[in-house]
Amino acid sequence: MLRFFSGMRNDLLNTGRLRKYLTYALGEIILVMIGILLAMQVNNWNEARKNKTAELKALKDLRKEFAGNQATFQEHLHYKKEKELLWNEFIHKLSDKNVPEAVKPKRRIDPGSITWNPSFGTLNSLLHSGNIDHLENDSLKVALTNWEGILEDFMEDERIHLDFTRDRLSTYPVPRPLLEIEGTKRTPHFLFQDEEELDQLFQQAFRDINFQNLMIENLYWLNSTIEESAPLHESFNLILRHLDTEIKKLENQ
Repeated sequence: MLRFFSGMRNDLLNTGRLRKYLTYALGEIILVMIGILLAMQVNNWNEARKNKTAELKALKDLRKEFAGNQATFQEHLHYKKEKELLWNEFIHKLSDKNVPEAVKPKRRIDPGSITWNPSFGTLNSLLHSGNIDHLENDSLKVALTNWEGILEDFMEDERIHLDFTRDRLSTYPVPRPLLEIEGTKRTPHFLFQDEEELDQLFQQAFRDINFQNLMIENLYWLNSTIEESAPLHESFNLILRHLDTEIKKLENQ
């Protein structure tokens, strides 16, 4: 084909038909340009198809991650609310003078300071790699960008509650365990092992206003973490709605 065009060009030049040659040359240039444009269009189409496939996979992975974390978050929140109810009842029994002594608690109940530990590997990769900019849905990008701050507010309250429990509430009436060295083994040995003596220790603490304040503060931190969970719950639902919309749109393209 190239030999044919080359021969035609030489014939036109040799016969002196310059006008026809220029027309031919222009047509040849146009054909080349059309070929280049078609090749670029095919390449752009292939890149767009690859980008769409990659984005769809990322969105599906992100949705799976958020749905899984939402499920564990709901379980954790249910645990916190149960502890809040138990602590309200616990403090009421201790403080109400009309409650018989036999019904009053003998020991402090579990503080409920277990923290929630989500896994956001896919989201962190998307945020820190800059690939979030490739998402077409601006509302989804904003929701994902704001997510870190909302999550941090909740987890900060939980960390404070955990530190409070470990450093103040749990060390007040109950002695720390001592370590006895037996050969090469270390075993915990508590100073108060007698059940009745431990009950008496708690009863004394319950009458101490300092310990009473610590127990009320523990209830405060339970209330605080539950209240701080509301924005997180709303953000979960918002992001999952945006993800469902984008996934459906890409699948239908």
